[in-house]
Amino acid sequence: MLVAFVGGILSGLVGSGADIALFALLVIAYNADIKKATATSVIVMAFTSLVGSAINAWYLQQITPEIESYLLAAIPVVVIGAPLGAYVCAKIKVG
Repeated sequence: MLVAFVGGILSGLVGSGADIALFALLVIAYNADIKKATATSVIVMAFTSLVGSAINAWYLQQITPEIESYLLAAIPVVVIGAPLGAYVCAKIKVG
């Protein structure tokens, strides 16, 4: 509960807090592998981003040209960057 509260405060201040708090909790409190904690944090970030975007689109009842341009710019970055990041992460030795 405390982690969720702190994550909410951080998220309100900087726009991305729950994933940071989750990463810290997994690594510090549960001694999780850094690679697994990173992947878990990224999945949480992606999920909250998708939910927030869906709620925003539902609330606005339209996709504005600004949102469309951001989406079109983000798609190639994600399509190329996600597999590349996974590959690089798999090659990095921890410890």
